[in-house]
Amino acid sequence: MRAMFPLTDGNCHVKLNPARYDLPAALALTKELGYKGLYSIEASGAGGGDPHENVQKIYDVLIANI
Repeated sequence: MRAMFPLTDGNCHVKLNPARYDLPAALALTKELGYKGLYSIEASGAGGGDPHENVQKIYDVLIANI
């Protein structure tokens, strides 16, 4: 992420997948790197569930960590 964020076009794709990565830690890194762009939320795919609830879960993590 350290190498890629200086090259971003201002969009960071985020989703919850605790088995693969630590979203709060990744968001802390974006903050450390001074990222000022958008965060696009992916809330569909494996796991199903209510899409609105899934977006809210990701939104809650984003707000708590940026």
